[in-house]
Formats: sequence, structure tokens, C-alpha cells
Amino acid sequence: MYTIVRRIILFAFSLAAAVFSSFAFGDYVANQIDYTDPSNGSVANFTQLWSINNKGNALGFASFDGGVTGFSFVYEPATGNYVRLPMPPGFDGITNFAQAVGINDAGS
Repeated sequence: MYTIVRRIILFAFSLAAAVFSSFAFGDYVANQIDYTDPSNGSVANFTQLWSINNKGNALGFASFDGGVTGFSFVYEPATGNYVRLPMPPGFDGITNFAQAVGINDAGS
């Protein structure tokens, strides 16, 4: 008897959790982003999207040589601009590199 009551209570809590839970809906949906060089319009042959914030700014990594050398960038959907992130001091992007993997709502 105790087991049946316990299962009914567990089912009731599970049902309540399912009914009263809410989904987080984003303002932007990104299906595909291909880095486009703003200076000459060429499209990178490798683009990887790491994260997106609530403003829709997407952080990614792109390369024009298949991933041998690459750079991090931020895509701003409101303007359609791609902004390359500079390497920290001491990194040249060829023999050593740093890569950003997250972006917050402040854009950093």
C-alpha cells in the first residue's frame, strides 16, 4: 500500500513539474553562420560557432586554410558585421594561438 501511495505522489509531482515548467525561447535562431571577410567578401572554408548570447551576437572560430590557422570572431546580426577578436599579447595565431569559447550578454 505504501509503495502505491508513494508512486502516486511521485507521479503527481512529475506531472506538476511538466505542466508548470517553462521553456526558454531565444530572440534569435542561428542555423548557419559562414564567416565573410569584411575587407574583400571572401567566405572562410571553415567556420565553427561556439556560442550565442541573448542579444543574438554569435561567437565563432573561422579559418581560410581548413583550420591550420584561425581566429575568433563575433557576428552581430543587427548590423550583419563580423568582428575579428585580436590575439592576446604574445600570441601570433600561427605558432601559438588563443581562442574564445563563450560570450555573455555584455558582449565579452
